[in-house]
Amino acid sequence: MRLKLAGPVPRPAREQAARELPTFRSNMTRERFEEVIEGATGRSVIGFMSGNQQHPDMMCEVFILAPTDLVGEHEVPGYTPPPTGG
Repeated sequence: MRLKLAGPVPRPAREQAARELPTFRSNMTRERFEEVIEGATGRSVIGFMSGNQQHPDMMCEVFILAPTDLVGEHEVPGYTPPPTGG
């Protein structure tokens, strides 16, 4: 979908759109990203963060995988700890 603008877009609005577009894209494709990461690692994705900046131009996608000591097991919806041997 292409939007037609009535006039020039002010620089601050262009910069804000440039910052928000990658996050919007990441949120739209998050499910697919998680499938690929989970398939490749055999571990569940329990967290996802996306960030970007313009100067210098950088972006990142961060996936937190279970199990982790970053959050308590009670904080992960639907997470079941692996059975312990013995």
